[in-house]
Amino acid sequence: MKNDTQDNANLLCRPLIKDWGLYFKKEDGVQNRLDIMEAFMEFWGDQRQDVLIVEGKCHLGGMVYGHKEFHDGDGILTSRVMTMSREKRRSRRKASCDLIFVVTGSGSEYYIYGDDINPYMDNLVNDMFQYGKLSNESGSYIKENDLGLF
Repeated sequence: MKNDTQDNANLLCRPLIKDWGLYFKKEDGVQNRLDIMEAFMEFWGDQRQDVLIVEGKCHLGGMVYGHKEFHDGDGILTSRVMTMSREKRRSRRKASCDLIFVVTGSGSEYYIYGDDINPYMDNLVNDMFQYGKLSNESGSYIKENDLGLF
């Protein structure tokens, strides 16, 4: 019997990334990270904004399901995120969900649920909500071999 995540990924016909976050390379700079997070926070918080064109460099990471080259639940770090677009869908239980369609620089396409962020992304979001800025601590960036994928 398949679990709910596997069913959702198969229904979507595109891989689903759960427990996700946006990741940044240190060499791309603090301003890149801040600019992207400000734009993301505006997109995430305003349900009327349908598309976010990512004007800087960031990557999507999390656990992937329904990907032909990975086992369900494997960690993934994508190529550069290019766009995020909101898709309104109804689940089987008739509750709405915030499904976001992501396209990367390599042309790969993924789905994420807007509220399924990982603790790292939750820290970034909380910093933006509380302080309007991000921490400059080095742990806020991708390091060589983070997730064993970069």
